[in-house]
Amino acid sequence: MKANSSTLVQCQDFPLLSHLVLEALNN
Repeated sequence: MKANSSTLVQCQDFPLLSHLVLEALNN
């Protein structure tokens, strides 16, 4: 999943938002 790269970058600035994105991808 290429989204992982984006979430890793967002995780540094928006950890909460990144967590929601990861859950969305998992679901």
